[in-house]
This record gives sequence, C-alpha cells and structure tokens, in this order.
Amino acid sequence: MKELIGDRVAVSLAANMTVPFTVQIHITERCNLNCRHCYQENEISNEMSLKEIEGITEEILEVVHDWAEKSQIAFLPNINLLGGEVFVRRDWEEILDFFSKKHIEYYILTNATLIDKDVARKLKDFHVSGVQVSLDGPEKIHDYIRGQDSFKKAVIGINNLRENEIDVTLNTTISKINYESFQDLFQVAKSLQVSGLVFSRLVPTGHSQDSKDLILSKEELRSIYNFVKENNLISDFKVNTGDPIASLYIDCNTSYGFGGCAAGFAGITILSDATLVPCRRLKIPLGNLRRDSFREIWANSEVLNKLRDQENYFGKCKECSEFMKCRGCRAVCFALSTRKEDRYLDEDPQCIF
Repeated sequence: MKELIGDRVAVSLAANMTVPFTVQIHITERCNLNCRHCYQENEISNEMSLKEIEGITEEILEVVHDWAEKSQIAFLPNINLLGGEVFVRRDWEEILDFFSKKHIEYYILTNATLIDKDVARKLKDFHVSGVQVSLDGPEKIHDYIRGQDSFKKAVIGINNLRENEIDVTLNTTISKINYESFQDLFQVAKSLQVSGLVFSRLVPTGHSQDSKDLILSKEELRSIYNFVKENNLISDFKVNTGDPIASLYIDCNTSYGFGGCAAGFAGITILSDATLVPCRRLKIPLGNLRRDSFREIWANSEVLNKLRDQENYFGKCKECSEFMKCRGCRAVCFALSTRKEDRYLDEDPQCIF
C-alpha cells in the first residue's frame, strides 16, 4: 500500500483525534443565477457521469478510511454536493439515490430557488443530512447580488425544506456590498427558524476575479467578528464559520473541527470534470481523477505537501504560533498575492492579528 501522507500531518492533527474530512463534489458548473461574487468560471462542460461520481467517491472514502487507520485519528468523511446549482443537473435524483443507498453522510449546497415542495419531499426520501442555502442579506441586498426575486424564491425553498424536517443552515459571503447588513441578515435567519448562519469571506476569483475592490478592510472584517463574538456569548442562535482567522477570534465551531484552513489537511474538492483542487475557491489543478489516483495525489502532490509544512509559508504565516489553528485562507492569499510563485503560500492580507 502506498503511503498516504507524512506522519507529521497526522501528529499535528492528533490533538483533537476526531476530524471531519470534507469532500466537496461539484456535480455541475451550470447555474440558474448569475451572482456578482461567484467564484465559478462556468467554463466546464464535460461533466462527470453518475458512474464516475460513484467511483471517485468510493475511492476517496477508501483512502480516508486507510489514513484514519494509519494515523489513529477518527476521520469523519462527509460529502458536500454543489455546483453551479445542483438541481440544474437532470440526473440529480440518481446521484442522491447513490449516496442514500450507500448510507454516506452528504449535504447539499444550493441557492434553493429550485426547491419546490416535490423536490423537498424527494430530498427527505433520499436522506440528505442537511442543506446549506446561500443568502447574502435581506431581500434588497440579496436580489442585488443574485438577481430579482431570488430572495423570495430562496425563502420558499427554505420553507419547503423545513416543512420536510430537513436541517437548513444559511451561508453568506461577506463583502463591501453586504457587510453593513449582516445584523439584518442575522434577524432574517432567526425569523426563518433555520439551524444557524454561516459566513465566509469573498474570494475574488472566477466570475468575481475583478471584484477585489469588494474585499473588506481589516477593520470592516473585525466589525463582523465582533458582532459574531458578542452574539455567540449571549444567544442560542449561533453564527459559525470556516474562516480560519475567525477561528482564533470567535468562540464558534469551525467547519473543519480542528480549526483553520482545511486545504491539504482535512478537505478536498472535485470539479465537475473530475479535476482535483485543494478547495473550491483555490483552483490549483492537482490532477484529474478520470486518469489519476486520488491516493497518489493526496500523498505526493507538491502543492498539498507545501500546504502542510509551515516552513514553506511567507510573511506572518511563516512565523505564526497559531499556524495549526489558522493557516490563513489560502484562497484569499492566492487571489490577492502579488508574488510570482507560490502565491497560495503568502500571508493572509486580511489577518487582523
């Protein structure tokens, strides 16, 4: 059996011993909306077939299981299905049926505008573990970002999901467009009676690569952190995030269990043409699973192994004592760095510390 990854990574994660391993699978790049901040490039047309999705999923889960045994860490794999928009794909039911029958924990990331009562009932039948709905502000802000009437359609979808007792969380991408409305969105989330609200930072890549002027300043970002920190101390309705810097500042649960950026550590993304990338917003091709072994890539990829070693980083991240709790957002670094090489290893320009 090939070595999975170096022992140093297993040791660095061992403090928690139970680590979610998130596999994000883009089943399509197609979408029914055209959002201003979208990180997609919408150029992939050669989508994986159902059979390919099945085979790739089983291969990755086997590797994660082997790594868990080797490192004696309880990795808990979960699958995120996303796009584009999942429900644009015609065979989405067959894809979900596969995960359901294999008893694989999976979640769907969606804009919810296509979730009518029939779709919601089918999601319950397919035993989806939860649905994350993108909502970027109160109605006026959300529609400005995602298109007219998209807010109303999303709310209808959310209500249809809740009527079928499906766990729903909201996710918002924070930028200069909507950060001043974040507290209003918080109230919207509470009124919709969803399980929680999650936020992430804007990454100017793909469709939004020319939107660097929408990136929050450190003080603007701190204002969001402060609100979340104060809220989570007094409210039962929590705001959570996978934002690495927030994991050092806010008393909340990160998306990855052990804190910090998951790229190269506890997460991977497969694009709809089977290209493997470190995360959905860090689109550095590592290989293609139609021809390459995930096991070999996970163990031997130069990019992934560089991500795992603090000595390879630049700026503040190279010397930071909180590296294993944070590591900065590698996608933000890559998008904003002016370095000629290894841009993804630069320091996080939004770090507030």
